[in-house]
Amino acid sequence: MVEAYELRNMVEHEQVEFAKLLRGLTPEQWEVPSLCAGWSVHDVVLHIAWHTHNSDLQRVGQLLRVRNSEARVHQDAKARPTEELIERLEAPAVLGGQSNVMTQLTELVIHQQDVRRPLGVEREIPAERLAIVLDFSLTRSGGGPFLAGARKRAKDLRLKATDIEWSAGVGPEVRGPGEAVLMAIQGRAPALADLEGEGVPVLAGRMP
Repeated sequence: MVEAYELRNMVEHEQVEFAKLLRGLTPEQWEVPSLCAGWSVHDVVLHIAWHTHNSDLQRVGQLLRVRNSEARVHQDAKARPTEELIERLEAPAVLGGQSNVMTQLTELVIHQQDVRRPLGVEREIPAERLAIVLDFSLTRSGGGPFLAGARKRAKDLRLKATDIEWSAGVGPEVRGPGEAVLMAIQGRAPALADLEGEGVPVLAGRMP
């Protein structure tokens, strides 16, 4: 059982690592399309900086005020200097109960990879952190509509990470690096190329 303070530390470490990556990007790299459909690297950072610094209730309230358009929420922030956006990203996150902390951690891990993969900048996610996020992605909270429906996408499949000690599920096997398994069940089709097994075509058929 991971202690609450350890999870909070993981959130902070993700923020620091993400900010370090972003400070090394060129203006052109900020406009590269991310793995999130229709979002550039800049758009992803706007989203995660906003997400980690507002509670669930605050985010819903803000979206309702602008007819559920996240683009309108970020309209003013998008014109600000990128360094200001990075500083907001790495400021202490708004963290509630354990489910909220896990959601924030999962969002940070996934969205950092949404940026890193298109830019070709690899990293090694700490094994414990990756396993925790994989486990959470398959729960009702972590695999529901507020993330990307990973629980539904992974249904009746055997998932196996080949670089860390983690596996889950029963059925046709999907195996590969833990990061690729995570990104694939979270709906990122490019990650399928890093996976193998008879379950891969099934998972591919469940992509958004």
